[in-house]
Amino acid sequence: MQVARDSQGGEALMAITVDSTIPAGIVDQVKKDTGAESVVSVSLVN
Repeated sequence: MQVARDSQGGEALMAITVDSTIPAGIVDQVKKDTGAESVVSVSLVN
């Protein structure tokens, strides 16, 4: 997990690396539960 913020109290970015595909329902639930502005799942497979 990586977390970054450009200023104290400002918006934050979090990136979490996992070893399997995240189902769309989980992505939607994370957004709902956290109140995040955006939640995106990205696959970086060769």
